Amino acid sequence: MSGGVRVRSEWTGNRIISRVPMVRRQAVKRAAYSWFARTQAVVPLDEGTLQRSGKVELDGGSASIVYGTPYGMVQHERLDFHHAPGRTAKYITSVAEPMTLTAIIAGELRRLFH
Repeated sequence: MSGGVRVRSEWTGNRIISRVPMVRRQAVKRAAYSWFARTQAVVPLDEGTLQRSGKVELDGGSASIVYGTPYGMVQHERLDFHHAPGRTAKYITSVAEPMTLTAIIAGELRRLFH
């Protein structure tokens, strides 16, 4: 009596590889909007002009968080300015959580394989 084992395999790598750029853009976008939401919670607030000027700019696989007032950079950098409770200088960089952003991006990429 002879027996055998048959193995069949189907390569789907090309389909996955072709989706990587789109998923990467999606992952970066999701991470950027998560970060942006945290900046909005701590951006200095007087009349709300600086907060309303905030936006996420997407460019392919990269993203920027931008506050578009002439004084936005000064507000970000000057640690001696007084702010309302819960509001702060360094409102972009202080809320960056690299591990959270990395986890968001990794999660999006992981979905490619499931």
